[in-house]
Order: sequence, then structure tokens, then C-alpha cells
Amino acid sequence: MADRGVDEIIIVFGVPGTGKSLIGSKLARRLGYRFTTLSWLVLQNGYWRDYDSQRRSFVIDYDALLSGIQGIRNYRYVIETHWLEPFLEAMNPLLIVFTRTHPMILFERLRRRAWPRKKVAENVEAELLGVLIEEIKTALDKGVAVLELDTSNISVQGAVERILDFLQNRDKNRCCIDWLSRLSENELEEVMNIIGSANANRGDEHLEQ
Repeated sequence: MADRGVDEIIIVFGVPGTGKSLIGSKLARRLGYRFTTLSWLVLQNGYWRDYDSQRRSFVIDYDALLSGIQGIRNYRYVIETHWLEPFLEAMNPLLIVFTRTHPMILFERLRRRAWPRKKVAENVEAELLGVLIEEIKTALDKGVAVLELDTSNISVQGAVERILDFLQNRDKNRCCIDWLSRLSENELEEVMNIIGSANANRGDEHLEQ
């Protein structure tokens, strides 16, 4: 499936809550690839230096992670991640699936995880502002194929079929969704209220279910 010089690796990339794990694992089964995640790679192999208790996340040892990624590039993998940089440095992936979700739908998904409200708001804001788009532009500049996939109202099966169709037909890369221009005034106001409310709280409160 891959051209010479291209690793048979598919990266499913996006902010938390956009469906990366569900889509990536099902895609791997359909293709007969292995499936893993950035978090699993880091925790299983000890690619971390510290733990941030406030953010509830590990501080990654970048050099160790880079070495680990280089060690799996000869295998067929679907990899789920919210951070693209080390993968672009260590390999030349076959495809990057860039998962996007309407900020209000994303908020509801993350709220159900019982995360601290600030962590939920940070990810909703990142999706609203397209913070990850710069990494996608870097991938496009490197000539990597990118499929931007709006997962707001699509089933996992539908998403996988869309990816398989892209792999077969090699549609032109299309990027990127601008939620600021797509959202109505009322939707944008609602999202900004969510973000502002979370930033106004100094503690580690959780959102009500």
C-alpha cells in the first residue's frame, strides 16, 4: 500500500473527544494493522519524566519517545495521538487522519468523562481555534497525505469507510475547518461562555454531570 520511503503507518490525530481511539482501533482491525496510542507507548515503555497532577498527564521524555517511535516504523500500525510533532520527526506516515468535532458536541463528550472543568475547556478552546492545524500544515508541507474528518455526526463505521475510500482513491487533501466562521453567533457565545466559566475557576472542580 505504501510507496517507497513511506512508512505503513496511519496516524489518527486530533484533540481528545474527537473519536480518535474508536475510529483508529476499528480502522486497524479492517486493515489488519496493529493499533496503539501515544499514551500507551509512553506508559508501557516509560517514556516520561514526571507527572503533572493538576493536568492529570505525564510529562513526556521526548528523546526516549522519538527513539521508540523509530523502533516501530517498520511495522504496520494505526496510531492515535493528540501530538503530531514526534511522529513527523521519526517517520514518514502513509496517512494522517485529522479528526475534528463541533465544539459544542465536543464539550458534551468531554463533560461525560468527569474531567476537571479547566481541562475540558482547554480542549474545547483548542478545537474552536484550530490549535492543531499548524501541525497539520507542517505535515502537508512535508508531502504527507492528510484527510480531515468531521466526526460530529458520523458513526465510527462511517468514518472508517471514509478513510478506506480516501486510501483507495487518493482524494485531494482538504484542510482545514474553521469553526469560528462556521458557528452561529449563539453557538459561538455559548462556547465562549463555557471557556470563560472554566478559566474563572481557580480550583480543580469537575463539571456537573
